[in-house]
Amino acid sequence: MLLTTSTYLYLKNILYHVVNLGNNYVSKPAKHYIEEAEGWNVKYVQFKYGETMIEVGSSKDIEIFDTSLKEWVELEVDFSKIEYRSVYGINIPLMAKEDLINYKKALARPVDLHDIDALRASA
Repeated sequence: MLLTTSTYLYLKNILYHVVNLGNNYVSKPAKHYIEEAEGWNVKYVQFKYGETMIEVGSSKDIEIFDTSLKEWVELEVDFSKIEYRSVYGINIPLMAKEDLINYKKALARPVDLHDIDALRASA
């Protein structure tokens, strides 16, 4: 499985359980972040495993800044389209690839555009 610079996981009601499992790799603690420069308003935790950043976010009350609309919009995660993948030996739910691409298109930061290219190039 391809892991881009940042991999996003949105989990129903188990964010803090996941944090406890990966406590040794936390690079940003689990809390509510409003990061206007990054374009998001979300509860998440960031892990760093080797060179890979993994961000695990709550599925409730997520807002992103849509650069094409120039406004904050609610991000809906469609859990019926979750894709399960093995990441470092653990089977976890990931946001569907096309949903992740659309999310990154809306943010349109340089890192997101790079990630979109990498996601499209992956099988």
